[in-house]
Amino acid sequence: MFSYDNSHVFTTITNYNDFEEINNSLLAKEYNNDFIPIEYYNKFLDKYEYNKKIFALRNSDILQYAVKEEDKNNSYLLIYKIEIFNILFDYFSNYLIDDFKKLIKNHYPNYYELIKEIDNINKIFNLLIENKIYGFKILFNLTNINNVITNQENIKNLILNEIKDFKININLVNNLI
Repeated sequence: MFSYDNSHVFTTITNYNDFEEINNSLLAKEYNNDFIPIEYYNKFLDKYEYNKKIFALRNSDILQYAVKEEDKNNSYLLIYKIEIFNILFDYFSNYLIDDFKKLIKNHYPNYYELIKEIDNINKIFNLLIENKIYGFKILFNLTNINNVITNQENIKNLILNEIKDFKININLVNNLI
C-alpha cells in the first residue's frame, strides 16, 4: 500500500496564507510530511536521500524541478487544480501562440483544427477545456513522472479520460490541501 508518511513535499510558499494553508492540510498533519520551498530542492539533494518527492503543481517553478528530476519512480505530481495549461504556458516561457498550437497539434491532433485560427491564448485554453482537454498528456510527456496524487475524484477521472494511452498510477487522498 502506498504511504505518504515522511515524504518531502516541494512547493512554493509566497506568503503567510500559503504557509498556513499547507501547514493545516491533511498532507502535513496526518502524514507527517516535510514541506520544503522548491528553491531549496537542489541544496538538499546532497544532504538527504528523499523517501518520496512530491511536486505540488502550483506554478511553472515547480514544474521545472519535476521535469529535471532524475528519480522518476519515487517522484509524484500533486495535482489539485485543473489549470494545467496556464502552468505549461508559463513553463514554456509564454510560448508564442503558434508554437503552443504546434504543441497542441503534436499531443492532440484531433483538436488542432478547433484552435488553429484563434490568436488569443485564453480562448484556446477555454475551447480545449470545453472539449475535455486539460493538458495532462503534455504534462506527463514533459515530466515523464507516472505517479500522481490528487484530492478530487473528478480530477482523477479527467486525467484518466484524457490519457487513456498512458500508464499512470493515481493515488486519491481526501483533503490534501
